[in-house]
Amino acid sequence: HTLSLRAGRFTPEYGIAVPDHIWVTRNGLGFGPNWETYNAELRYEGKWGSASVTGILGRPERPSLQREQGFAADVRAFVNGGKVRPGFSTYFGKLDGQPASSSRWLFGPHFSWGPAKWCSLLMELDAIAHGDSTWGFAQTMKLDFEPVQGFHVYGLQEASQTRLSPVDAGTRHGTGVGSNWFPFAHIELSLFAGMYLNGLTDARTWRPEGWAQIHLYF
Repeated sequence: HTLSLRAGRFTPEYGIAVPDHIWVTRNGLGFGPNWETYNAELRYEGKWGSASVTGILGRPERPSLQREQGFAADVRAFVNGGKVRPGFSTYFGKLDGQPASSSRWLFGPHFSWGPAKWCSLLMELDAIAHGDSTWGFAQTMKLDFEPVQGFHVYGLQEASQTRLSPVDAGTRHGTGVGSNWFPFAHIELSLFAGMYLNGLTDARTWRPEGWAQIHLYF
């Protein structure tokens, strides 16, 4: 059993918590690579599961970034030796000095399953309740295979509509395939190709998208 406390600038623990920050659902929820806030997190992890509570302080040194203040909580169970991990997360955020209509709640279940060392399934479903009484949703599913140690191929399907009405920039749906390769320690090479639909474009046309990136870990 471990109980830990950390403070600093990081992304609050919410959902399946994967490093794939390019997922449009994560960016639509405000958990992209440039959305870190100053937080204080208390976390417990034991044999049967984990739980965390995070106080979110925003970015007080740069108010122009308009980062939210609030809290996040996450709980997940470890079943079958940790191969199955169902969980639930919730988040509340509000812009400092703004009316209550600028606030939002996020909440929903997440699930991970690793039946074998070479494959895993990740799923997350989120409801978004805005302070102005509008709603949205986000959903993600990823199936990952590791045919050779250090080399992953995966299929990804995701959908995000941060406001059901009116349609906003958080409306994105897509599917695709990608790979992650770790040829050496501290180096990751990633590729992705897929088809995405942006709800703000004329005629709601599906368009091809792809990217390649290198991560260096120090």
